[in-house]
Amino acid sequence: DEFQLKRHVISQSSAWLPDLPWVVEDEWDVVPGKTNHGRGDLVFTDGDGTFAVVEVKHIDLDRSGATARTKRKKSRNLVRSQALGYAQDIARRHPDARLVLVLIYTNEAPEELIEVGRFEDGSDGKPEVTRGGEPAT
Repeated sequence: DEFQLKRHVISQSSAWLPDLPWVVEDEWDVVPGKTNHGRGDLVFTDGDGTFAVVEVKHIDLDRSGATARTKRKKSRNLVRSQALGYAQDIARRHPDARLVLVLIYTNEAPEELIEVGRFEDGSDGKPEVTRGGEPAT
C-alpha cells in the first residue's frame, strides 16, 4: 500500500536524495484544509532553495487482461500528472526556489525514484517535463 511505499522512500532518501536531507511536507493539502484540491505525498529540501516533490502510487500488478492494463496506464499517468501539479504548487509557494524536482515512486520500480520533470529558477512556472522517465540522481 502507499503508506509502505512512502516509508520505503523515506528510508532510502539518504541514498536517493543525499543532498536533500529534510522532509518538509508529508501528506500536505495543496489548498490547506481542502483535500478535494489534492494532497501531495512528500517534499524534501536542502534548506537552500532546492526541493524534491515525491508522489507515491501503488499500482495493481496482480491482475491481468486489457482492463487491468488500462487501469495501470491510467494510474501511471495520474501519478505523473499529480506530481507535476504538486511541484508547480511548491514552486509557487517558494518563489525563491532555485530548483524543484518532480519525482514519482511506484511499486513497479521499487528500487528507484523516477524524475518526470523539474521547475528551474526562471522557468516562468512551466516545468521541463522528462518524458523518458530517467531515474533521479
